[in-house]
Amino acid sequence: MGGEISGIQITEAFLFAISIYIAIASAMVFLSLVLRPTVARASNLVLAAVYVVSTVASAIGETSGYYLLLSAGEIALLLLVIGYAWTWPRAERAASDAER
Repeated sequence: MGGEISGIQITEAFLFAISIYIAIASAMVFLSLVLRPTVARASNLVLAAVYVVSTVASAIGETSGYYLLLSAGEIALLLLVIGYAWTWPRAERAASDAER
C-alpha cells in the first residue's frame, strides 16, 4: 500500500475507516425507511450534522474547483436532510391527528 491523500498515509486502517464512513451513509438511506420515525429523525439529525462537519473539514485548504463544488452540493443535501428530519415529528403528529 502506498501514497497519501492530503498528507494522510494510505493504509489498510485508513481505507477501512473510509469504508465505514461511506457504509454508514449508505445504510442510512435504507434505515430511514425502516426505523421508527423518532429513531430515524434523531439518527438523521446527528449523522447529517457529523457529515456536514467532516465535509467542511475536508474542504478546508482545498483549491480544486470540482472538489469545492461537490462539497458544497453535499453540504446542501445534508442540510436538506437535517431540515426534513427536523420536521418529521410535526408531520407525524399531523398525520395521526388526521386519522382520528
